[in-house]
Amino acid sequence: MFKKLVEYNWKLFRHSLTAAKLMVLIVYGLLLFLIFSQVISTIYAIIMLQNPQLNSMFRWYTPERGKAILLGFVNLLWLAQFFFTNIRLMKLEENRKLLTFGFPLGKLARYLSLLAFFHPLNLLFNISWFTLLMLQFGNAHYIPLALTIVLANFSIIYSAKFRVLKAIKNYQKWLLLLILFSLPIMGVLIQQLLSNSFFERFQQYLGSFNYIATLLPGGLVTIAPTLLHGLSIKIAVSVFCLGISFVLFWDHLINTRKALQSAPAEENHELKSSRFQDWLCTQFGSHAGKYVYYVATHPYNKIQAIIFLGFPIIYIPFMISRIDELGASKFIILFFFMYAPMGFQLMFLGNMFGYEHRELLKEMQFPVLLDKQLKQRIQGAFILPLTMLVIVSGTEVILLMGKENLLSILLGNIIIFEVFSGLYLWSSFYRLKKVQWVSFSFSQPVIARSVQFTSGFLMMALSAALYISFGSFEIY
Repeated sequence: MFKKLVEYNWKLFRHSLTAAKLMVLIVYGLLLFLIFSQVISTIYAIIMLQNPQLNSMFRWYTPERGKAILLGFVNLLWLAQFFFTNIRLMKLEENRKLLTFGFPLGKLARYLSLLAFFHPLNLLFNISWFTLLMLQFGNAHYIPLALTIVLANFSIIYSAKFRVLKAIKNYQKWLLLLILFSLPIMGVLIQQLLSNSFFERFQQYLGSFNYIATLLPGGLVTIAPTLLHGLSIKIAVSVFCLGISFVLFWDHLINTRKALQSAPAEENHELKSSRFQDWLCTQFGSHAGKYVYYVATHPYNKIQAIIFLGFPIIYIPFMISRIDELGASKFIILFFFMYAPMGFQLMFLGNMFGYEHRELLKEMQFPVLLDKQLKQRIQGAFILPLTMLVIVSGTEVILLMGKENLLSILLGNIIIFEVFSGLYLWSSFYRLKKVQWVSFSFSQPVIARSVQFTSGFLMMALSAALYISFGSFEIY
């Protein structure tokens, strides 16, 4: 049965593989390898810092400081694992079809749940924790104990993240606003923490920091090798970790069975006519107005709009106030200026025909020409991105009037806008994705992942290439 599941998913993957998707997978694999090598080398270096003999080599080193570095790193690693752990089941909609061919429900749910453990990103973190523990244990006899601890840690993170994401489903808009407005405050606090006066007083708080960091999840995993002495204690901890892992796996298995048995009901997204829609149709035409209304009222797009507008509004004034400190990195300011136009371009142009595509069939039912529908939909898709481009360019002229290379900056804006227009028009025709009308999703419900990844990478590359002169970058 497992062989059939693997063969079926391999066929799905092979048939969906395109040149762009293959390139994304290659870049994704190289990035994972780079991150993994950096994490492992950092773990090794930090473990070596726990050697008391370093006190004679480095004047700044003390055992307390070495422990603080270790505990700070492992708690950051645990937090990163919580945020980046992938909890999506592989193609649940497609694998549900296997039930109609007689695939046992229990086995299918069990296999899908187990395969989540072997997602590349999940494996990266789990191998990192295993390496950290084995470097501390220093003996191959402890491999079973280290594996049980890593498995329990992953099970807790997996279960906790699933429940946290479901809990914030109805409050994510307010949560995003809170995060956007709290990040500048956190930036100021971090700047204060990194000041010289803080480091002068840090030694007296080092003991308290180590004690608190030890009680955090990453610290509890890390101190296990120093606390587990005696065969009976090690056996008890192994059994306890296996018990936790089994209970959480069984809970996830039950949820997977429910998800396989009951297909999610399609949300009613038949939008009733409103004054806003009528006004849009009056101003831009019937088809353009309805398309703009579909995109603007999509619940996921509302959240995206908060991000596209929130980041520039919050961070551009902060960075402009410190423009002299940025040096060659000043182009990041211009990247944030273009963040909103590019974001709305992605929203409106990235998947134009995923919204109410059945309306295009009106050519067969009513005397509405298809080319007229397409022209009006494309015109509607360009309205807001072009408006944002004009606003952003005008704001740059006002704020950066005294700066050099202003004309090249404005030309760079236009070039980036044109490049992304071509990319998104191409994706609308060749990367069609049926839009899911949900406000919360573990995956992108509007735009194909390959398009999202490509646009993000291209935006950073073009910003650096076209705006680098703004930072007075010189090659010696």
